[in-house]
Amino acid sequence: MAAIMKINKPITTCLLITLVMQIHFAYPAFAGSQGNQITEISGVARQGSRLLFVSDDEPGCYFELKIEDAAASVIPIDPDKLKRIPMKGCEAVSDFESIVVLADGRVAVLSEDLHALYSQTSVGSKTWGVLAKFNQTVTEFGNRGLEGAATLALPNSASRIAVVWEGGYPALTSLPEQIQNALGHGPLQPILIVADVPRNASELFINDSASYRVLQTPKIKDAGNSNVAPIIVDSELPKSAEPSPQTAPPFAQRYRAPDLVWHIWSEGKDVDTGLIVILSSENAPLRGSGAKREYKYKDFQRYDLQGKPVGNSIEINALVKPLFESVSQMQTAKWSSRMREQFKKVKALLDEKNWENVNWEGLDWFVRGQSLVLVYDSEPSDPPFAVVIAIPDNWK
Repeated sequence: MAAIMKINKPITTCLLITLVMQIHFAYPAFAGSQGNQITEISGVARQGSRLLFVSDDEPGCYFELKIEDAAASVIPIDPDKLKRIPMKGCEAVSDFESIVVLADGRVAVLSEDLHALYSQTSVGSKTWGVLAKFNQTVTEFGNRGLEGAATLALPNSASRIAVVWEGGYPALTSLPEQIQNALGHGPLQPILIVADVPRNASELFINDSASYRVLQTPKIKDAGNSNVAPIIVDSELPKSAEPSPQTAPPFAQRYRAPDLVWHIWSEGKDVDTGLIVILSSENAPLRGSGAKREYKYKDFQRYDLQGKPVGNSIEINALVKPLFESVSQMQTAKWSSRMREQFKKVKALLDEKNWENVNWEGLDWFVRGQSLVLVYDSEPSDPPFAVVIAIPDNWK
């Protein structure tokens, strides 16, 4: 378990307010989009009868959506029904990648660029502050940083927090030009960080990088020829990653880990505690090659707390596509005309690209131990939809 200590110099509310006012007037576009329109959704959490969302495009706030139909498998995230919740005292905090509800009832969000969790100072409070800062070893590099967070309730309303540094290929355009080809084509492994947060705690510093676990991810290797199918080199490769023709240059698809949830499952008479992690793969074309970055495989994978995969993975799109296909006119009749038209557009875009263009980013339990709620960012199109997926019986 990662070591935790109090921050000696907490970021004060006044400092943050001063900073956000300076940014607001110097860079108006940074203040976020107008109204309740949400773009680039990066995290989701369920809190009672509401879904909570964060966006890496919207600093200093999160969003709420009332669950109108708890039996629905596809939920429209209608801007007209979203409620924007400001985070007083943290208006300048940005690049949110995940949102969770702590066991003590507070909402917390994960900032990638500040590699920290921020939370309400007390349950129901409108004032926010630092919950936990993480070591510089998990700072953002090449647009790769802390991407997902999950909470597990402990006795006395404490929370066990799991945070994942996503790994994958660094984004070339986020690296200095002179090192793009030198460092931009080596995939980085996702890193798991686990720490306990006491009830009503704040201003913690999680500093024990020795306790970080590397998540072991499947690997795919190109044959070194753009006309040859990729070669499987890992015996535990997910079923979704079958060999298929591709035109990408000889840089393999490798996984990053956008989000995760705690999971408790039974193996015979034994009960195991671990995680379900989203794995999403991409390649890394050479700068100037003219080739595009491709996103091939999206999977759920169970992990133990040592970072080792447990059992077979599940292809996400194979689960989601039938849910989109099964949405009836009776269901969409309850939606606004805007979201009905948007659903047709999103479905057409997904079908057009064989679902390879959807970027699954946020994950939480919809019904703990039974079904997951999943969201994507701006690809394929905003405003987005949330999807509720039942996990298979052999994962329970």
